[in-house]
Amino acid sequence: MHVFRPFGPTIGKFKLEHSMVIKLNNYVDEKLNANKLQSWGDHLAGQIKNEFVLPFEELNKLTGVGDFVAAHVRHYVKESTGYEISKCIFRSIWVNQQFKNEYNPTHWHDGHISGVLYLNIPEDLSQGAIKKGRDTDGKIIFTHGVRQFTSYSIHPELPEVGSVLIFPHYLMHHVYPFNVEGERRSIAFNIDIDDHIFNVY
Repeated sequence: MHVFRPFGPTIGKFKLEHSMVIKLNNYVDEKLNANKLQSWGDHLAGQIKNEFVLPFEELNKLTGVGDFVAAHVRHYVKESTGYEISKCIFRSIWVNQQFKNEYNPTHWHDGHISGVLYLNIPEDLSQGAIKKGRDTDGKIIFTHGVRQFTSYSIHPELPEVGSVLIFPHYLMHHVYPFNVEGERRSIAFNIDIDDHIFNVY
């Protein structure tokens, strides 16, 4: 796991095992095909048609994703603060199916720690970009503070299948639209940890 600090808050990045990516995609596909997922779009900022809440207990039992992510959250907090948490509770978890021209405006989350994991990415997100090499199509962009000397206030991350990003809930971020066909599938989540560790003031 890589914990880095592009500005103020730290961001953690790690990879899911390939077998877990397959299990998660199969689970989501099965639920979508059976029309068994509740729409979650009214609770979210995204200009995305298909956003569905996931039943965490069932998802974790079948795939182990909750336990896997929780272990990395513990490491992330330890690396970032020096403290060991005793609590790691998933407050909410949902799947985003983002397609061509859909996007997520700048927003932040609830809970203490938030994250996103990627299950499917269109083959070439930047294919329709006007400025090659400087494109932001389909990327998640983190924003903190303002641009000034030695401080660049944005940090882009190109999504990759199996990659997971975790960060403090208040870290603002957005996802740009893309101009190619295909589904950009991600699972986002919010986690509560020990209050006395999170509430530093």
